[in-house]
Amino acid sequence: MKKHMQVAQLAAGTLALVAASQALAVDTGASSLNSMHSWVMLWIPAACILGIVAIGAGIFFHLIKFHQIVNPVLGLIIIGSASAIVGFFGLV
Repeated sequence: MKKHMQVAQLAAGTLALVAASQALAVDTGASSLNSMHSWVMLWIPAACILGIVAIGAGIFFHLIKFHQIVNPVLGLIIIGSASAIVGFFGLV
């Protein structure tokens, strides 16, 4: 039982140190908002574009049939566009 407590204490201490080191890096709320703006304007649309390219590669290599791509591609286009529109209007 004592050995299990030591493992649990070590895990809790490690998690506390990781959380503390991450908390020291955040000095203002502006840095988190800039990070969110970066995600909304860059990473989410880029991921959607890569998803569409991957679907295109699947079609090229005959892994996906044409009738299977309509909903995923439309969804990725809508998600990427909505994310960019939100970033353009500064809603984040």
